[in-house]
Amino acid sequence: MAVELVPSRLAHLGRIAADMRAIDRAECLAMGHQPKQALRLARRRAVWSITALIDGVPAALFGLVAANMVEGIGIPFFLGTDAVYKHGRNLLVRGPSVIALMRQTTPTLVNLVSAENDNAIRLLKRWGFDIGAEAEMHGGLEFVTFRISDDAA
Repeated sequence: MAVELVPSRLAHLGRIAADMRAIDRAECLAMGHQPKQALRLARRRAVWSITALIDGVPAALFGLVAANMVEGIGIPFFLGTDAVYKHGRNLLVRGPSVIALMRQTTPTLVNLVSAENDNAIRLLKRWGFDIGAEAEMHGGLEFVTFRISDDAA
């Protein structure tokens, strides 16, 4: 099974939304968006976005939204299907190069992840992100901050 990273296309979003992982779906809903709406919004706001194709089938969308270009702060996102679990190792090894590309655009990356999303938190830590200790509620779901930067903050 081949994993390919390609520039995202609007046509990819329906397939990802239809098969979105339960935890990603819960995060979208907690933030007030249906899965397809969240994907469209993320892609539209993104400086750039990439689709992970697994055997040619869209399995995940990730990219970077600029929060503050003057201060170099960006919001990374990743929403995917259960297929990403079957190819976790492949995506794990590609992650650092994608994170490096994001940091060329905005050296500081920060976003929220569900406190229940153990797989994502473990992955974020392996990629060098710090995970916040304090949870905040959104739509009935607890979220924690994840961040990576050159600052000590």
